[in-house]
Amino acid sequence: MEIFSYVLEGRLAHQDSMGNQRELKPGEIQMMRAGSGETIQHSIVAGRGIWLHVIRGEAKLGEVTLYPGDAASLEEPAILEIQAGADGLEALLFDLH
Repeated sequence: MEIFSYVLEGRLAHQDSMGNQRELKPGEIQMMRAGSGETIQHSIVAGRGIWLHVIRGEAKLGEVTLYPGDAASLEEPAILEIQAGADGLEALLFDLH
């Protein structure tokens, strides 16, 4: 997956599995590639929400399948599991405040 981070306020700290560390400040951008396989989990904490928009492939959220052009949102605390379809998945996941 490609991860794009843009900090509006506060700070965002990141450390990868290779030991690289970085702290982003407001106005800074970070792009990185991560993961394989495309089942991923994303935690939604109280006061935040997510918006998932499928670009290519299929995404399965529980019993719901999303196709290109489909989107889903959630504003309740949860651990969201996103599973890619057989042909992979390209999607945008927005973590909203």
